[in-house]
Amino acid sequence: MLERSESQSPSNRLPDRLPDQLSNRPSRRLPRTPLWRRIALDIKAAIAAGEWRAGDKLPPEGDLAARFNANRHTIRRAVGALAEEGLLLVEQGRGTFVVEETINYQIGARTRFGENLRDHDRKVDVEILAVEEVFVGRDIANPLEVAAGSLCVRLQVLRRSDGKPLCIADHWFPGERFRPMAGLFAETKSITRSFAALGIADYKRRETQVAARLPKTWEAAKLEIPRTRPLIVTSSINADPTGTVIEYGVTRFAGDRTAIVFES
Repeated sequence: MLERSESQSPSNRLPDRLPDQLSNRPSRRLPRTPLWRRIALDIKAAIAAGEWRAGDKLPPEGDLAARFNANRHTIRRAVGALAEEGLLLVEQGRGTFVVEETINYQIGARTRFGENLRDHDRKVDVEILAVEEVFVGRDIANPLEVAAGSLCVRLQVLRRSDGKPLCIADHWFPGERFRPMAGLFAETKSITRSFAALGIADYKRRETQVAARLPKTWEAAKLEIPRTRPLIVTSSINADPTGTVIEYGVTRFAGDRTAIVFES
């Protein structure tokens, strides 16, 4: 009599069909990442890799659609999501741009432009746009605490940070005392060092006002921004240790490149 082998044992045989409760169990599938989200991640990766840098304009919507094999609606959704994250800036009629890094510009009792930026490891460059002696109206005379019609020195400069235009500033200095200011600034490229050459070793910010407006055509050209991007405008009064006003300044910052921080 032959013995049944172990492999033929009924207890070791697999069932011909799974129980109904197993065979009817739905398979677990992970949800797929939407195409617009994958495109957004690819754009972020391209920016991180340096394909598009801060301030660069992205290719047109049609080119992006071809690149990612997607329709324009999907591209718009991906770009919109990155705009909400603050990575992209969409400007109607101009295109989509990589948002530029914001510079924190600190304002306190002893605000010094060059020191301010160099403390953040920024390279500072100054271009003199205009130098003149002018008889000022009340809008300039009042903050300078001089009579309207007084002779003052006006200095207008364009300042860059790491090669990017950051601001245009107009500085007014009162009276005969500051007539050498233009020549000193041309040599030193520094308000502080120019003051020091005139015997003013220290000065303090008495007052700062902040406003916003759209740039004029020439301001937008100098700052290399469209006229649709607002400026941050600061008006400041500086005084020497005796309390005498020595400068009134109006500075127009490129708003998307600057954050004004007031020291407490």
